[in-house]
Amino acid sequence: MAGRLRERATVVVIRSGRVLLVRDVGPVFAMPGGGIEPGESPEAAAVRELREETGLAATRVAPLFVWESAIHRHHVFLAEANGEVEIGQEVSEFRWWDHHMEALPTHSHVEAILERLSISAGREIRIRRRATAIVMRDERLLLLREPEDTEFGLPGGGVEDDEPPSLAVVRELLEETGLAASRVAYLFDYYEFWDTDNPLAPVVHQGYHYWGQVHNVFRVDADGEVILSAEHCEFTWWDGIADLPVWSGVKDMLSTASQASTNPPADAVGAGLRPAQPLDRFAARSE
Repeated sequence: MAGRLRERATVVVIRSGRVLLVRDVGPVFAMPGGGIEPGESPEAAAVRELREETGLAATRVAPLFVWESAIHRHHVFLAEANGEVEIGQEVSEFRWWDHHMEALPTHSHVEAILERLSISAGREIRIRRRATAIVMRDERLLLLREPEDTEFGLPGGGVEDDEPPSLAVVRELLEETGLAASRVAYLFDYYEFWDTDNPLAPVVHQGYHYWGQVHNVFRVDADGEVILSAEHCEFTWWDGIADLPVWSGVKDMLSTASQASTNPPADAVGAGLRPAQPLDRFAARSE
């Protein structure tokens, strides 16, 4: 029986704690994905199906698990993808959904996969949301360090319930550094697993269980001088040249941000942010 299951690549895309669901001409929603073609790897199929159905180009794909239904073997991937959804001919509607919203008619795999990820109704969402700020001045990048850490990271912190990430990044920047944001522009989402050997192994963080977090990354212009809160012990305006211990995730975010600075999103231009910042050298230096 299992040998006759249809192989399907199924893609989980999460933004601001909400899961991307799509439907075709029927009334029932599913996760993006589709059949794996002969000779095609499940990961390649996930990238292809996501692009064909939603127009989203995956920038990072992480295998999660395999789940079997009565007719499909779902190869489930977590994908990071920038841009806005532009549905193709196969899809008639999409939704960014969480369990606080209205109930949707969904295929059986949706509830089963969300249950496995602990993102279904009645279960704790184990994806921590963090608003992260990239702040530049005079071609230098603002980095902070907490007392228990040896490495520097980007400003930012957890997004509170029902708080827009764009407001969270303003609040966190003010609380941590005393800087008042004058312009804010969303860049991309960055996914971080806290146990890379087992992405679904929950980790206790501040009394809650999580299996990772998503950083909503913003470019921020900010006025004033840095005044650190008790949460941090040191800050620096890094030139990308000085030898500095930097958290490994910063490298990936700066690499992605350097591409965004070359081709800034429309909201960044509309917000008046300077599009040309030499972030590429920071990304190279932090490797």
